[in-house]
Amino acid sequence: MRYVIINTGDEMKKIILLFLLIPALCGCAVQSVTLPAQPRYSPGEEMHIVYPQLEYGYSSLVKTPEGKNILIGCGSKKDFPKLYELLRSRDVISIDVVIIASDNEENLGGLQNLLSNFEVSEVYVSDGIKNLDNIRNLCLANSAKVTELYMVAEGTRIYEEDYISLDVLSSRMCDTPNGKKSAMSMYLVYKDNAVFFEGDGDFVAERNIIATMGDDIQADIISVPHSATAYLPSKELLDKVKPKYAVLPVYNGNYPMMHLEKLLREKGIEAIRTDTEGDVIFLMDGVNIKYHIQKETVQ
Repeated sequence: MRYVIINTGDEMKKIILLFLLIPALCGCAVQSVTLPAQPRYSPGEEMHIVYPQLEYGYSSLVKTPEGKNILIGCGSKKDFPKLYELLRSRDVISIDVVIIASDNEENLGGLQNLLSNFEVSEVYVSDGIKNLDNIRNLCLANSAKVTELYMVAEGTRIYEEDYISLDVLSSRMCDTPNGKKSAMSMYLVYKDNAVFFEGDGDFVAERNIIATMGDDIQADIISVPHSATAYLPSKELLDKVKPKYAVLPVYNGNYPMMHLEKLLREKGIEAIRTDTEGDVIFLMDGVNIKYHIQKETVQ
């Protein structure tokens, strides 16, 4: 294993790159889920962002116009059959980037199954994450190719493509109802469209983002955190982001959202809950944005 320190930007922020030569180890693979043939995805000028309806955890898929796959969160281990089905239905064979924004089961639990069933090129974790060794060991035990494991900090650009960028706005240990946890907030841009992924943080993280970004944080969509302080996102943050849509991932049957839904209504922001709506699929062409809902068919 090789450790390299890279300085990024004027503030010389540090990123630790862990290059892992990963053998395919016998007895470590998890049995794949067998699915019928699915319609193929045709690359075009649109970016797709999919928020699946998961019962126990969080994940979202970003599929770029060039067909690159970015997965934010792996969901819980119990969610993997549903997540696998969704990925294959979007013609995902390999995953270019996996981002672990928090070290709880809801974001991290599905990583082992993911690495066993897909080729994953890069894995990014928050610099505040506590179980880096566990993640590294999962990569060593399950991936069949060379995988790069990155620890990112505030200011890191995770992904860049023509007209596309994905940046880390905040990455720190935050106070949550369940104690201190790592949290990562990110900002995705595709031409004139933008998405703000708010991490499971606290008011301190929010204030830092507002102070740093100001009006530059405006976005079409805000992804609302699930396990954060009960009153996030705050009115102050929403006033800066000015989203048209707010996606509320609801799982484990628990979300402190009554006050939030009222606030969103007052600001004219359309709230979309994954537990009641189903899979939410956004399509953006760099100027316009639309979405549709895909619900499971009950046999």
